[in-house]
Amino acid sequence: MNELKLKNLVDLVLVVGSDDSSGLELHPNQARPPPKTSETGDDGDDIALKLTDPEANYHAKVLQIFSSSLASYPHRGPDEQLKAYPQQLYIPDKCRHEDIVEEEEDNQVLRPATALISKRRSNFRHMSLAPGMSAHRALTSTELHVPTLSVAEGNNSSSTLSQLKRRQSVPDSIFKSKSISMRKSQTPEMPLNFEQISAICDLCYPEGFRCYEQEHKPTIISYVLTDLNGDRFYAVALTFYTKMAVLPPKNFDSANRNLKYNIGNVNSITYSVKQAIKVFIPCCVVLVTSYPYFDTLQRCLTEFYAVVQPTFRELDDHVKQLALILTNLPVPPAGGELFLTFQARKQGLRLPLHPATHSSRPVIDLNMSLVFSILSPELICTIISAILREERLVFVSSSYALLTLVQESIMNMLYPFRWQSMYVPVLHAGLLGLLEAPGYYVMGCHSEFLPTIKLVEGIVIVDLNTGNVTLSSSDDQLPPLPLKAAGSFCARIVDTEMNFDIYSAGKVIADVTKAKEQFLRRLNNELIDMSLAMMADLLGSVYDHVIIDQKFFNKATYLSSQPSDDQEFYSTLVETTMFKVFLRDVLSEESPHPWTLKVLEKEKDSYRKISRPTRSVQSTKKRSLIAIQFENSCKRLNLPHMLSLEQFQEDTILNLSALVGLNGSSQSSKAGALYVMGALHMQRGELTKALNNFGDLHNMDSTLFPTAAIEKVLGGVVYPEDIVDTVLVQHKSFYRDLLSRLQSQRKSYITDVKVDLESLPKMAVEESEFSKYAERLDLAVGREAISRLYQALSLGTGISIEPEHLKSFYESWKDNEASCRDMEMTLSSKHTGFSDFTVLKVSSALVRTDFGPGHVILTTGSVLLLKNGAKLEPVKQISRISNIIKLEVYSALVILKPVECLRLTLKGSSKPVNLFLAGESQNWKILLSELIGGKLISTNSRDSFLMQQAAQNTLLLDALISSARLVSPACLHSKDLDRAVDLLSFYSKEETKNRLLISCDATKDILLYKLNPNADELDNASVECLMYLPGVHSSSAASTAAQSRVSCGETLTPTVWCGMSNGKIRIFDAASWRLYPRYIQALDRVISLAYDQMRVWAGSFDHDIYVIENNPQAPEYHVLSKHEDYVVDLQTGPAANNILSGDITGVIFVWDTTTLEVLKKVQCPSTLLTSMQVVSHNEIWCCCKETIIKMTLNGEVLASLFYIDEHDKRQLLECFCISGEDIWAGCSQSGRLVVWQKDTEVRRAILPLDARGVSQIVAIGNRLYVGCKNNYATRKHSTSNGHDEERAYTKSKLYTVDANLYKIYEGLSAHTDSIRCMFAVSNHYVMTGSGSKEGKIAIWKHEASYSET
Repeated sequence: MNELKLKNLVDLVLVVGSDDSSGLELHPNQARPPPKTSETGDDGDDIALKLTDPEANYHAKVLQIFSSSLASYPHRGPDEQLKAYPQQLYIPDKCRHEDIVEEEEDNQVLRPATALISKRRSNFRHMSLAPGMSAHRALTSTELHVPTLSVAEGNNSSSTLSQLKRRQSVPDSIFKSKSISMRKSQTPEMPLNFEQISAICDLCYPEGFRCYEQEHKPTIISYVLTDLNGDRFYAVALTFYTKMAVLPPKNFDSANRNLKYNIGNVNSITYSVKQAIKVFIPCCVVLVTSYPYFDTLQRCLTEFYAVVQPTFRELDDHVKQLALILTNLPVPPAGGELFLTFQARKQGLRLPLHPATHSSRPVIDLNMSLVFSILSPELICTIISAILREERLVFVSSSYALLTLVQESIMNMLYPFRWQSMYVPVLHAGLLGLLEAPGYYVMGCHSEFLPTIKLVEGIVIVDLNTGNVTLSSSDDQLPPLPLKAAGSFCARIVDTEMNFDIYSAGKVIADVTKAKEQFLRRLNNELIDMSLAMMADLLGSVYDHVIIDQKFFNKATYLSSQPSDDQEFYSTLVETTMFKVFLRDVLSEESPHPWTLKVLEKEKDSYRKISRPTRSVQSTKKRSLIAIQFENSCKRLNLPHMLSLEQFQEDTILNLSALVGLNGSSQSSKAGALYVMGALHMQRGELTKALNNFGDLHNMDSTLFPTAAIEKVLGGVVYPEDIVDTVLVQHKSFYRDLLSRLQSQRKSYITDVKVDLESLPKMAVEESEFSKYAERLDLAVGREAISRLYQALSLGTGISIEPEHLKSFYESWKDNEASCRDMEMTLSSKHTGFSDFTVLKVSSALVRTDFGPGHVILTTGSVLLLKNGAKLEPVKQISRISNIIKLEVYSALVILKPVECLRLTLKGSSKPVNLFLAGESQNWKILLSELIGGKLISTNSRDSFLMQQAAQNTLLLDALISSARLVSPACLHSKDLDRAVDLLSFYSKEETKNRLLISCDATKDILLYKLNPNADELDNASVECLMYLPGVHSSSAASTAAQSRVSCGETLTPTVWCGMSNGKIRIFDAASWRLYPRYIQALDRVISLAYDQMRVWAGSFDHDIYVIENNPQAPEYHVLSKHEDYVVDLQTGPAANNILSGDITGVIFVWDTTTLEVLKKVQCPSTLLTSMQVVSHNEIWCCCKETIIKMTLNGEVLASLFYIDEHDKRQLLECFCISGEDIWAGCSQSGRLVVWQKDTEVRRAILPLDARGVSQIVAIGNRLYVGCKNNYATRKHSTSNGHDEERAYTKSKLYTVDANLYKIYEGLSAHTDSIRCMFAVSNHYVMTGSGSKEGKIAIWKHEASYSET
């Protein structure tokens, strides 16, 4: 799949530091510096010394955020947010238009479509400023339409900003927290998530965020970061220093950890001179991009700084202007022959945007010769050898700016390999512990940490200060790169001129700046060509040992063909991850790098002779720089200066259209123009036009078609078919095929993760009202879970919950939900095999583990590690949840510093696993303990719903812990978090395990599953009746109606139907045990079910019978209202098309299932009818509480059975069952089974059971299953009034009885409430349903043998 991205030059512009809106406060993880006293004793001097103490590390906060369609000031109030963005910033007198220029040797200028452009621009109207109105005020007071990419929802940016504003409208006290200073934004326009932005903030100040007495020079540093998908993004940061006035709060106390200083601009602050302390505070402007345009963005920031300094008074306006331009500039496609130029400011220089040479290669926009001025070619070959062998490398320098540029230059030389593991070019002091992580990595550190780095064994240290490469803690020599590759490479480097001054000496150059730019581009191309030749010499023979058709690589013959001196190198190389990825691409029929293979084959043939040992290195022929004329074949488009976004886009599209229409333009430059046009139309929300542009692009050059980006856009549209129907006719077939492939691979995800704060309470809520909000916000399922949450938030006091506390909890919940959903999509896209798990927690930062660095992921089934930067096998399973037997938090030494670590002891493993989660270790232990307890109970009790509840409770615990750090100290659960966690925890507690775990081995052997028909209910309902329906197959003798549905392509899977006490009829898919979302709602409890081979009949206490079509996906039904009282039982009749229904008054109807008409009415002589059983075409048995009656369908009584106990008391009979020649009845108020001979009516036996009563009996062959009511016992507990008695119920039991021998076997315990109903499934299974205290269904197997009790 093509990896081209539809992104602009800059994804995000950030301003990081401190200002008057955020204040100045210590970093949450930084201890307060030791107090200092001034010699003069002046308090102001004393405070100034504390502010500028070298050990004082302050908290750098995100002050401003800009993307292409979103702007936010996280620490300012709602009135200070931008009302419309982006829009026109400057109001020029006239619009300047730039023409298309084709760069040829004679610099011929072409002027296309000038009349059309003039006509189009004549409609432009400039926005005028009111007198005295600044550009900032105009920006914040004018509402303009903003185009957006959210085609599916049709939202504009103003609504998006209002949503973000609501998320930020929280009390000022909340901003004291690190986590709330930059809330996670879940709006579609935010290109980066919270973790990525936090990583950038940490890198902005690698030495810490400090105040200074003297001004420092501005610096520009570049960074490279890797996201969870292994994709890289880049940041270029300008750090400058502004003089600020700092005023400590009243009652200054240096020992106060949460001390917050007020700061303001030194030129406008109103504080007295004596009170305010003047210090220099750093400010960092960061440009975040998906493309490594290092040099271009550095020049943008250099121009930006020249404009804003020295006063920095209009900093906000200049940042907005810079963001508006850079976040809306299109990037030319890789591999195309079109490059763009732009201006970062109105009178600034034109900066070029050159495309990458191929979609598989990154943009190269830095001076690659820099690395050769620091390191010799031989040492560079040694470094490349170490990287190819996947050693651990650390680059050190006294200049942070050099680290990224040098490492990126070397990474560009590795092509076609790509570094697959951890890559952090600039490592700040807080992450030094990653150096001890197992696995391989490439990192960069400041040289002041060199003594510490040398303590870590096995690290290749590249010292850019001295130009040396050494191995830490060892004097061993590093293995060199094979001579056949290194020799020719070094010779070419030596013969290449890299100094522009020497190259241009004696030449007359009109434009030195332009000439130097061209020289550096040609030099970069020459160096890339040399490195590619080196890799061809190194790997060219690979193609002689592969059989692509068989996807086979003969490693043995490949290694044996290498020189003996190089055997060690190649033996290591073929086992590396990079080589395996390269080999996978080579063996793939649809290789993502076909261009690479051709180049390698060409270079292999061209340079094979150069690398022969018989040829001297000095005899290598020098290649001229002038021979490479890369730009001669390219079209250049000068983009107009951005006066307003809409006008800029319109003018650019017109220019690109003119370029496409030029006869002299090459196909490649036209394809590049179509690509940029499509990207601009996409930005404007004109999806149809964009798809037409990309359709033309696909016809012209399919290699430039951005497949992944288009699939992502179409995947986000609610009805993509409607969009495809609007494209041009010639493109419809292509997009329909693309859409078909997308829909076949697509996985359904819920995308609405916005926090609707309007649905949160405005006043404090008590528990009853809290339950409504918890259910509405989908925080928890079930009354007990909601009650536990309320008790935790109120610390068990029962007092009302304040609205801001609930809001903070809910925001923490939604933030984690969004992070987990993103991770689920990442796991699914990587095809790791773990996509079926639900993600519950992702470590907030990159952490070290025994398996290497990465992000730790907690799922419902496993603890996983997403390896940093890994493309091959990116996910490692640390352990299954069920294999963890012990958790402990301890302090481990990392680079001689103590760090909290979570240790997992695993089943069957003598070696524990260590996760260096630092400050999160204790929190992860809490979450894991809850999940492990839920897994144990769920597995033991065969109840998968308990695992779902444990996972839900784990999420609640995480939100509880996270929100405790965000809310004010007045919040109860933040005062005593341990107590709150204890109140919310459930499955990790021993008392829960003792109550829910099944200790009886016989029960564990026979119980198969437990189902929960109340899974989505707030309150449990009793399971009143059950019925199993087998699936319909084409070969079965099923009904004609069912067969016709099967023939039409509708699959009828086996189902379980449940009648509930709340009037609902719930349906389970018996193949997957999935509960169907649709159900039938009766007006009262549903107590009986029957099936007539076509439809399901349900009898209810609302006097009606519901006749339901057997279609669980969309059940339809008819209502029969003949009965005048509770319908208590339904039975299939003596004929195939008959159903019998009986109500509690003894009225029995015989129904025709075809016409739904009553055929006959029968009156039972006794009232209180509870159940019936049809034994022949004209004979039925009825249970009427005290009596069991045998009667005909004409109403004639044939027999009457009853039971009088030893106290001459007539017992109530709850149920009965006919088995063979006997009738078995269960007593309602005593655990007794009474047995009569069916024909003679002679009582044969009375069998006592340990139960409060018998509720149901079913028979399978000669085996009876008897469901009982649970016993209860009273226990006393002390109260303020003395002693109270509490009734505690035990588990109900299911007894098995041998109907021939009258023997009772061991009682099986699974339900925590009485068994209310039973159903026998053929000769294999028995289903039982319980009362509302549990409300679940148990499925038991019949084949097992039982022990006698």
